[in-house]
Amino acid sequence: MEPGQATPPRWTADLLRREIGLATGCTEPAAIALCARAAAHALGTPPERVIAQADVGTHKNALAVGLPGTKLRGPAAAAALGACATGAPATLDVLGAASAAHREQARALVAADAATAEPLAERGLRIEVSVMAGRRTATATVAERHDRVVAISVDDSPQSTPGPSVAVAPDDGAVIERLGDAAAIVAAAESLRHEGLTVVDAALRHNLQLAEDLLEEQRNCPVRLVTAIVNRRMKGRSMAVATAGGSGNSGLTVSLGYWTATAGAKHSRDRRLRGLALAHLANLAIKARIGRVGPLCGGVSASATAVGCGIAWLEGRGVAGVDRVMTTMVDAHAGTLCDGANATCAIKIGVALRTAIEIARSGEDGDGGDGLEGSDTAQALRRLGGIAAATGPTLDKRLLALLTAGPD
Repeated sequence: MEPGQATPPRWTADLLRREIGLATGCTEPAAIALCARAAAHALGTPPERVIAQADVGTHKNALAVGLPGTKLRGPAAAAALGACATGAPATLDVLGAASAAHREQARALVAADAATAEPLAERGLRIEVSVMAGRRTATATVAERHDRVVAISVDDSPQSTPGPSVAVAPDDGAVIERLGDAAAIVAAAESLRHEGLTVVDAALRHNLQLAEDLLEEQRNCPVRLVTAIVNRRMKGRSMAVATAGGSGNSGLTVSLGYWTATAGAKHSRDRRLRGLALAHLANLAIKARIGRVGPLCGGVSASATAVGCGIAWLEGRGVAGVDRVMTTMVDAHAGTLCDGANATCAIKIGVALRTAIEIARSGEDGDGGDGLEGSDTAQALRRLGGIAAATGPTLDKRLLALLTAGPD
């Protein structure tokens, strides 16, 4: 399919349905816990030892963020908690469903050095967790998506992999092909039928209710609202959030950032929801280029940018407006690095969100290709993807080394 050609509405709705879900806690430790839960459930015996391995980006993102309802943090602790919570659902809500008894068992494993974690030397999202009891070992693998369990074995004997492994999203290549430029993203949003808008609306309502329940005061500023709730999430506050493209922070940024910024707009709810759907699609288009985990901050490069794209479309700036937001944000924020999930994620997202909203509302024409932005969205996305591909493995390893080196 050529860039700019309308995406089939069914494909678009299915993509949104797969990429919007619920997760408790940061999605990287949640994915590690989900993988460990799958292995421990297959083993059927209380874990005595847990060994987790994850790609560098996932390992890095799980280092510092707090695990909901505990004082634990880190990939090893996430694996221990998942391995103990075998009764929890096989979803990214596994950390939130862990009981007090599960948390105590996990603390005991961590205290006894019976839970360990190390990075895998490969690119792309991949997690492998082995759970041992006596002489028996069960191993599970998560790949491509945070919630996609692709393999389970017990004592080297392959097992079936029910649950989240069934829902396999189109690969990144399909997203890149169908959402290749601003025109394609706009066409996809404009052709979306009611079922697709329903998915987006449900996620929005969930995150709006979460913000209302969690925050002590009402925040009408999109930047203040998003940064406040992201900050609490990164500190380990137990909350199930509606995600976007495998990220809870992205889900909060896209839904709450866009909806709060457009609260005063004189448009129907249906049109505002369509603009929100466009923001979700823009977020996915960018993440398909930079990866679900990696050295570039997805909340900045993808999600904050996507909010600006939705606003530009809503305000009638069409393809040209979306194109301007995309290209300018690539030029302005392509260098924002991900140093792991932590409280500073809120600051980075807040800065980028403010910039994206200002660009969307300025109505000015682009600068004609100066800098990284290129001549249009297609070129800007190719350049951004090229940067991520060229620097990803090396830069992520260097970032991880710095994060684990201790004081200079």
